[in-house]
Amino acid sequence: MKILQYDETESGPRIRKTLVDKHNIEATLVTADIEGTRTAKWTQPKIDLYSYTRPSNGQHLWLIEAEIFFPPDVVLYRGWVLDARPSDEQVRDIVARDKTVGEI
Repeated sequence: MKILQYDETESGPRIRKTLVDKHNIEATLVTADIEGTRTAKWTQPKIDLYSYTRPSNGQHLWLIEAEIFFPPDVVLYRGWVLDARPSDEQVRDIVARDKTVGEI
């Protein structure tokens, strides 16, 4: 499993929105609210796992979306695109360590 794409923004989950708005690709929710992760500030992020297929080459991809609260008033949305399905434990590790493109 390899991270192919990473995104961080304060304006909402951007990767899935771009898939829909620009490429007309719908991502399917696979697992909602993957729990068991805490940030360095002891908050619990909301984590969802989606899957989708690239129409250009048929490649099946996986998208992790995390909404992370940083006290006192910052909410960041992070997204990772993966080339293989991660387990819940791998999802937690990716979010907790804020892994980037190219990491496994």
